[in-house]
Amino acid sequence: MDKLQKKGQAVSVIVLAVILLVSIYLMNRSVAYNDEDYCQLSADWEIQMDQEIYSDVNLGIFHFSAQNKGNYIKMQATMPERVINNPVLRLYTIHSEVSVELDSEEIYHYGKELNEQDRLLGYGYHYINLPNDYMGKTLIIQLWITEDNAFTYLETPTICNSMNEMRNYVIQKKVPLAVNLFLIVFGICLLPVSMMFLEINCKFAKLVCVAGFSIGIGCWSLCNYDLITLFTYNLRVKVFMEFIALYASPLFVLLYFWEEATRRRSKILKALYYLALTCQSIFIVVSLVLQATNLVHLPKVLKYEHIILILSFSMVVATTIYDFKRHNVHKKALILGMGIMIFIGLTDIVRFNLDKYLETGQAGRYTSNLCIGALVFVLAQLVDFSMEISQVLYENAQRDALERMAYIDELTGVANRRKCEEEWDLLENADNYGIIAFDLNHLKKTNDSKGHDKGDILIKSFAKCIQDVFGKYATVGRMGGDEFAVIFQDISQISMEEMIDAYRKEIKECNRRNPDLNMSAAYGFCSKKEAPDLDARGIYRKADARMYEDKRAYYAKNRQLDRRRH
Repeated sequence: MDKLQKKGQAVSVIVLAVILLVSIYLMNRSVAYNDEDYCQLSADWEIQMDQEIYSDVNLGIFHFSAQNKGNYIKMQATMPERVINNPVLRLYTIHSEVSVELDSEEIYHYGKELNEQDRLLGYGYHYINLPNDYMGKTLIIQLWITEDNAFTYLETPTICNSMNEMRNYVIQKKVPLAVNLFLIVFGICLLPVSMMFLEINCKFAKLVCVAGFSIGIGCWSLCNYDLITLFTYNLRVKVFMEFIALYASPLFVLLYFWEEATRRRSKILKALYYLALTCQSIFIVVSLVLQATNLVHLPKVLKYEHIILILSFSMVVATTIYDFKRHNVHKKALILGMGIMIFIGLTDIVRFNLDKYLETGQAGRYTSNLCIGALVFVLAQLVDFSMEISQVLYENAQRDALERMAYIDELTGVANRRKCEEEWDLLENADNYGIIAFDLNHLKKTNDSKGHDKGDILIKSFAKCIQDVFGKYATVGRMGGDEFAVIFQDISQISMEEMIDAYRKEIKECNRRNPDLNMSAAYGFCSKKEAPDLDARGIYRKADARMYEDKRAYYAKNRQLDRRRH
């Protein structure tokens, strides 16, 4: 089993590495738009920021000063003479009320009421229908910034063919779209399955965590790549979905390591785990409350989430390393997947904060490769869980085999004496149980005349008969030799007369099918209600005494028949 696990881990590591390399390659492949349907408005802009005016600006390389709440930007340019059929203006804004004018006529406005109410506006693409005669007209874009540190860079506005824009965008983002949809669909499919199996074994809680993380990170990345535009143009839906998914996803990673973290002997690591879990849980609740009350918007607390993420990453790394070294746990695939995700995550955190707060890059227009790390990590979690559950199943099978050896009679397959005695112990506080004692007739005669093989067949046949009759309602056990016991834990819903009648019919049927057996047995029954002062062993002894009375009556009857024959 251990060798098989090692081989499985090695193969898994290789597969995960291949998936990572292929995904990174595909993610970074650039897919160009069809030039006939696409025209960027990058050059010859006049930009007014509050009282400062900039002329001949190229938006592709222009960096704004950090834009804060209350700032105003006005951008003006002349529309190109190039004709594009079914034209739309694709404009990307970040936490801004926006107005678009064409020759001083407003053709679009977003966020005015929300800005007046100090609500979260969100960020993303606006698709603004243009008249077919837009050529040569003056385009004016006005922005009223609604959040601090909103951006230092704006994506170049673009004129697109409205009929082909979504198709082109899907082609350009097909790899992240496929990865994110896989994560979401996979998580949605896995969640009910894992919840169903959770009732069987609590270890399947890990699969619930895998499903939750997969859904969360998939939704976040779908928004981060602006692929949510394929499903809705509502910027507020996008921003809420993105941040809630981002803040909730680490919680599922932490819960995945619950068993490993809580069982350890290291008090420092256990305290670190509880601290990370508590901080993450409190952060989610507080951020949602602040957003609901409109006191602090979700993007404002992102930097605090980054701190908690670093703490959580540290805990997860420490936990895995501790298990790997101290408990000799073979978690190579999980370590690889986790290492990749954490590296990408930390890189993204550093890059995001450098861009946003130090103005070193395109702050506010940020896309992450975390979905690739998440994909590898989810697959690694599945590998880890499959290895773990296979070990559990193997141990359960071994335990069942040992239990069978300890509690099952080898010859008949029914319970042995030890199992019956344990059943009696369980009946200590019961008040409505009953026991039947059986003893096979003529077993010694069969052994002496026909051999012990025939005797064993007689014992097995009788055991099968009483198991078929009583097995659904009681524990059937062999006490030893030719003695059997049937233990009813509750006889309130059982008619013993009907049960005994069914037993007699079954014996007759067995003898009819195999006349050589000539099977018969003496029996005695006693219930707790008949002898309330006796324990289960006393009830069995009383049933056994009645069985011997029946046996003496049977042999006395047979002797009388023999005398008559002679």
